[in-house]
Amino acid sequence: MRNLRRHLIPLLFAAVSGCAASSSDHPPAMPAARVALQPEFRLFYDALVDYGDWVLIEPYGYVFRPRVDYLTWRPYTNGYWAPSDVYGWVWVSAETFGWATEHYGRWLWDDYQGWVWVPGVDWGPAWVSWEMGGPWVGWAPLSPFGEPVAGARLPNGSYVFAPVQNLGSSNVSTSLVSREALGSAAATLKAVRNPVERNGVRFDLGPSISQIEHLQARSIPRARLEDVLPAPGVPSRTAGTGGAAPADSIVLPSPATVKSAGDDAARQTRQITGAEASAPARVPVIRPFAGGRAAPAGSPPSGGHAPRPRATPDSSRGDHR
Repeated sequence: MRNLRRHLIPLLFAAVSGCAASSSDHPPAMPAARVALQPEFRLFYDALVDYGDWVLIEPYGYVFRPRVDYLTWRPYTNGYWAPSDVYGWVWVSAETFGWATEHYGRWLWDDYQGWVWVPGVDWGPAWVSWEMGGPWVGWAPLSPFGEPVAGARLPNGSYVFAPVQNLGSSNVSTSLVSREALGSAAATLKAVRNPVERNGVRFDLGPSISQIEHLQARSIPRARLEDVLPAPGVPSRTAGTGGAAPADSIVLPSPATVKSAGDDAARQTRQITGAEASAPARVPVIRPFAGGRAAPAGSPPSGGHAPRPRATPDSSRGDHR
């Protein structure tokens, strides 16, 4: 028995040590929400994780819930509208997560979670539905079904409204009201639909800028959209595999780069939001996906749906986590 113990103890020690060393060699498990997201959506997960939580809501899967006041906050209310020649009215967000949630994907109202965002990779100036009537203009977030978000207990309805005179000014968010506050003017509201296609993506330009200029009796300077991220790159094949990388594969910028750009853009917007001034001449936009790059000023709508690049995770970003 003594000889048996003399041989077993070293073997047990070696086994335990081997297990400890083996477990330390493996990276921590990837969060369930990140695993469940499509690979290209993991960029959103990594860049937004400090600003909200990813919650499971079927049948949509994991969606992003920003850390905001459940009762008072809503999308497209902290920022301003900038007029542009190519994209119509572009929402400029003061939210640190707004570069993503108010230009990609769609929104939902959940009676238990509040406002949650469903990710997508098509960039748009804003995914909203528009209404106009009398001296008022209003907008509501679009759901994944393409309709204004609805909810059984959505506070004050889907739409917010502002005086037409404030559209194009950086103080538009200071004058927002609900439909109930419009009184009899609510009966004059009509849907505004101005769909176009840019870079293979269909969206709504919003109210005619020339019509708004007529109502305001002034000329509204157009803003220039400037991408603050480098264009996504196409990786080369690893030596020895032969050929070039597929044309539909791209390498996305790192989450840290995107997050920093989003923080800077939101900080700039907060500095001017609420001021009685026209939208600035330059509007920074964060578009990490190739399909959402800026079209040249004055470029015509594309004639058909262009193939959308497939985002390929960059191994250097740690997608193995």
